[in-house]
Amino acid sequence: MASVLRHLRAEILLGISASLFLTLLSTTEAGAQARQRAQTAGPGRNLITLHFTQAWEYRLEEPARLIEVGPVTDQRKNNLLAVEYAAEPTDSRRKLLVMHWDGLKFTRDASMDFRGMLVDALLVGKFRSTSSSPGPQSPFDRPSPSGSGLNRPNAGGRPSFPTTNNNTTTPSGTPPVGGNPRALMALPPTQVVTAEGVYAWMRGAMTRLFASPQDVHFSLVLHDQDIDDRLVAGAGDSAAAFEVGPNFVKESNEGSPKAGAGYFRSGAGNQTFPGAPGMMIEPDVRYMQSIWDGKYKYIVGLAKGSSAPTPTDPQATSGDRVVVYAPKFASRSKSFWQISRDEFEEDWRSDPLPGRVLDIRIGEPRNDGKVGIVVLTLENKDQEGHLYFFTQDR
Repeated sequence: MASVLRHLRAEILLGISASLFLTLLSTTEAGAQARQRAQTAGPGRNLITLHFTQAWEYRLEEPARLIEVGPVTDQRKNNLLAVEYAAEPTDSRRKLLVMHWDGLKFTRDASMDFRGMLVDALLVGKFRSTSSSPGPQSPFDRPSPSGSGLNRPNAGGRPSFPTTNNNTTTPSGTPPVGGNPRALMALPPTQVVTAEGVYAWMRGAMTRLFASPQDVHFSLVLHDQDIDDRLVAGAGDSAAAFEVGPNFVKESNEGSPKAGAGYFRSGAGNQTFPGAPGMMIEPDVRYMQSIWDGKYKYIVGLAKGSSAPTPTDPQATSGDRVVVYAPKFASRSKSFWQISRDEFEEDWRSDPLPGRVLDIRIGEPRNDGKVGIVVLTLENKDQEGHLYFFTQDR
């Protein structure tokens, strides 16, 4: 088996069994023939393949480095979230924007300043059930990333987290009403996770609950199961899944799901981090996103275009293509956790995209009943952020 397979084994992303990621892999020879296979009928292959059409393009008011789609301000509607782009690699200042589609444009609901990490993350999910309430303090809180007391992995390869009592804050930096930073109150069903903290929309603002796992990059979406979503931090042999409890975040001992609804979601976009080189589906295609919900069952990759290095990213490329891998017809009834390596095939590739692709998400950003692939690009000498939305034709 090619070295790609050795790099992207289950432990690379989860540290636990997850056959999906073996599914994404192929030998070098098979990878080179992927596009031919997608067009060739045969036993078990799809006679009707997935196809996507670009439905719209949108220029953001400010360039972004990450985006996310999910219900934040209103559980009945999706929001578009964005972490603004920082031109200087040494600039740790970040701004999180929460927006909604007003029929003409994405209108800002709120913004929040926070400290970013070398590798940022942005995820929306049901990480903490509605029955949970903030406790007096979180043992998961850690010093500010701008300080000298950053946590380092312990001897066992897992991050260690000292107990401190960082106050919950709103975008203005003030404690919640009542003066008690951990006042007991019902949480909304979904939370927002960045590389720095876990947040919730409370009293009309983003409120920080406590710090997120160090090096958080992904999540396990378990929306139809009687458990909350989980965060996945780290990469390689040090990767682990985490549960968000009523007043703590701890490493999960539940193991990988074996059946049922759910899928794996990426929150780190196209950034480079330890373990990212092992996320290659094919030699020139990097894994970017997943969905396994109803009729929407596919994996999204990004095929490298031509080299276009920048002062901040010498490995940057331009003219990248979105690639969609779908399960073969005979395997479409399987859950995300059950499908195996040889049950996927490439179904569709986009035309080359302008600029640099920074992130890819799947969702319904305009609340118009159209679920699709949202691609974030940086264009015009890194001065403009654009969104490209592709909908599934059949």
